[in-house]
Amino acid sequence: MRIANTNAKDYVRSRIPFQGNNLFGESIRNGYAVYSYGYHFPLFVYSLIDRSWNGNSDKYSSSTSKHGSQCSIYDYTSKTTGELQELIKTLS
Repeated sequence: MRIANTNAKDYVRSRIPFQGNNLFGESIRNGYAVYSYGYHFPLFVYSLIDRSWNGNSDKYSSSTSKHGSQCSIYDYTSKTTGELQELIKTLS
């Protein structure tokens, strides 16, 4: 579903797939992932296995930081981009 980025937090918190402006979220087999500007930069990953959010600790750009704020996930474990990409592979 196409949405305004300002509405992303509702979709992310409910783990509903969406497409925003250079921001999107999608279900994966055992979780949910939110990306900024493509699959190369996951912002947040939710694991259904341990029921936890994981967020990207790497900095990319000011617009990517804004995407993170628009998702409004505050309670998460910080991981690097590489760690999140590996987690996504494990959950897929």
